[in-house]
Amino acid sequence: MTTKNIRWSTRAKDEFAEIKKYFDKRNGSSAYRKKLFQKITHSLHLTRQQEERGEKLKNSNLRYVIVEKYQIFYQIKKGTIVLVSIWDSRRNPDDLKFD
Repeated sequence: MTTKNIRWSTRAKDEFAEIKKYFDKRNGSSAYRKKLFQKITHSLHLTRQQEERGEKLKNSNLRYVIVEKYQIFYQIKKGTIVLVSIWDSRRNPDDLKFD
C-alpha cells in the first residue's frame, strides 16, 4: 500500500517547537533546526515508499526511525503516516509514554 499523506500530531508539533526553541537559543541561529526538520521530513517521505521500514514497538502499532539523536515515532492510519512523537533518545526512556 502506498501512503499518500503525512500528518504531524499536536504532540509532535509541540515537541519540535521545543527543539526549535532550544537550539535557536543555544546556537543563536535557526540553521540546525532547519537541517533537522529537513532530515525528519526526508525520513518520513522515505517511509511513504516503505511504510514498514521503521522498527516496530512491542505490543503497539507504533514504529520508529532514527534521525540523528531523535526517535521519530509514527503510525499508519487509513493511508496516512501520522508523526506521533519526536523523542530525544538522550532522555530517560522511562519518561516516554504514549496514550
